[in-house]
Amino acid sequence: KTLEGKNFLKLAENVSTDFEIIGNKIYFIEQKYNKDIQEYEYKLFNMKTNGAKRKQILALPNDIGEINITAKALYYINTEDNALYQYKYKKGEQERLLLELKNNTSICIVKNIIFYKDLDVEDKVSILKIDEK
Repeated sequence: KTLEGKNFLKLAENVSTDFEIIGNKIYFIEQKYNKDIQEYEYKLFNMKTNGAKRKQILALPNDIGEINITAKALYYINTEDNALYQYKYKKGEQERLLLELKNNTSICIVKNIIFYKDLDVEDKVSILKIDEK
C-alpha cells in the first residue's frame, strides 16, 4: 500500500535530519540558509507532536558535528574545537565535556552515560558519565 498524501500534517519547514520524539514533544534542528551572511544557520526547536507550541531553544554554532538530543539536554560536537558540549534546556547552560575529539566521532546517550567512538579506531568505545540535572 502506498501513501498518497492523505492525513498528513506539515509540522515545520527547513528541518534537518536531526530530530527526536520524546514523550509528547518533538525536538529538532532547523537548518536555514541566510543569504545575508551566505551560510547555513542551525537552531534547536521543540514542539508538541501535533505541531502546537513551537519554541526555539537554542541557536547553534555553524561548526556543528554529531548531535544527540535528550529530554533534558542537547549534546553536540563542535567541529571548530573538536569538543563535546552539553546544553541543559532548563538552566540554559552550556558546558564543554570532552576535548580533542575527532570530527568523525559518533556519540550515543543512554540514561546518564555517553558512549563515544572515534570512527577511525576499530574496537574501542569510550564511556563518560554525565549529570543531566
